[in-house]
Amino acid sequence: MNFKRFIDQALDYKNSVASKYLPVDHGEILSKIREADHYLLSVKYDGHFYLLCYENGKVVFINSGGNVIEDLPLIDDAKTLFEESEIKKACIAGELYFNKGNERSRVFDLTANLDEKSPDIFFAAFDILSIDEKKYQRDELFNKHTKLDKIFSKGSRIHSIESKTVSSRKEIEDYYKQVVITDKHEGVIVKSAEGMIYKIKP
Repeated sequence: MNFKRFIDQALDYKNSVASKYLPVDHGEILSKIREADHYLLSVKYDGHFYLLCYENGKVVFINSGGNVIEDLPLIDDAKTLFEESEIKKACIAGELYFNKGNERSRVFDLTANLDEKSPDIFFAAFDILSIDEKKYQRDELFNKHTKLDKIFSKGSRIHSIESKTVSSRKEIEDYYKQVVITDKHEGVIVKSAEGMIYKIKP
């Protein structure tokens, strides 16, 4: 496996996609989010961005800083899911986070447990760069999430990020209240059918 190639992809993704999320305060949903036909909403986890990379039967997590993780318990979970889906190669973007059950997990929980190789470190997949010989385009928004749901339908520690499709900004407000106010997650990511991506936090 060519780690350098995946590190470059992680860096490119961080610079061209993740760093361009438009911040929106929870009170600005109606005024700052542009009107669109559809929006894909998902939970914002408080963790670290990593690429889940699979090639030649080997699974690793790689980030834009060059960190390569090869020995977490969920590595075997990922390999099993890819094999069951008959996938030979994959590069999937997501968030590594520490699962605390019903309590809110924060980024320092992940940092504190990485060296211990905790079985409670999870991965929430939210984007696809490539699977086998197909490179996914950034505007294939709903197609990619459908594919992630299919691949990781049997996963627990590795899962597709929870998402919901809505057609109005009022529904975004309602989703935010449920996810952040009630369920105590860090925030909400909003992907517009027009290509805009927003990050809503308290």
